[in-house]
Amino acid sequence: MAVFEGSCTAFITPFTENGDKINYVTLEQLIEFQLLHHSDALIGLSSMGEGTALSESERIEYLEFVCAKVKKRVPLLFEIATVSTQSAADLIVQAVKAGADGVLVPPPIYCRMNQRGIFDHYKYLASKSAIPVIAYNIPLRTGYTMTPKLIAELCRNHIVEDLVDGSGNFTAISEILSLCRDSLTLYAGSDDTILPMLAFGAKGAISAAANLFPRQLHDLIMSYSRQDTAASLNLQLQLTPIFRALSVDISPAPIKAASALLGRNAGACRPPLASPDSASLEHLRKVLLDFGALDERHE
Repeated sequence: MAVFEGSCTAFITPFTENGDKINYVTLEQLIEFQLLHHSDALIGLSSMGEGTALSESERIEYLEFVCAKVKKRVPLLFEIATVSTQSAADLIVQAVKAGADGVLVPPPIYCRMNQRGIFDHYKYLASKSAIPVIAYNIPLRTGYTMTPKLIAELCRNHIVEDLVDGSGNFTAISEILSLCRDSLTLYAGSDDTILPMLAFGAKGAISAAANLFPRQLHDLIMSYSRQDTAASLNLQLQLTPIFRALSVDISPAPIKAASALLGRNAGACRPPLASPDSASLEHLRKVLLDFGALDERHE
């Protein structure tokens, strides 16, 4: 059974002006904005939410706050990105205790390992988790590619049943599905691959752009599920300039900047992430204006 279906927003974490604290007032407003505009699921502590920039105590406080505010209105996931297996297991325990519906787990960051080490990582975490452990293949962020053989082995051993793919390698996706199609639920891990991933049978997507346009991302995926591929394609093409503009700098800095332009200021990113320069901000503003998201009052 899929943990969620549709658009899952990897929502940003707002900070106070000097960045030393999470702005929980704004965080609650962002959560309610997502739910009001038809996000099908939410994920916190992701790279878009600067999860690795939070201290251990901040992560636990954040988990408890977000779970209390979402109140099971939609499936709620948390990304567990750590440098060790034990630290990931400890954070999963806290996520379960807070009331999460699932955890999204990439291979450990920074440390070097082989495919067997990655397998053992997921095996241990699954044994310690009372909620689904979703594998996250995101080589751009981890430096590791989870091979089709590894993913199939995880499925055969019932360690994971869900995969978010952020590699964009459709040859590998084809091989994965040939090995374990009937035992794996697939999700897109980047906005620009949503439609092709749906064609491969994905049930939904983890979306960064949904921070800005949750209803449109929901409609894109739901249109495809209703077999209205023309509407889904039209939305994917309409949103493509937005997806490209959000790559003008390292995420989530462009997303936070665009959110502020749209009237939902979440503050700056924590160091070492820097805010976009003036040229990038102007490009974002122009793309949002062309998309119809800004009017003359924002110029």
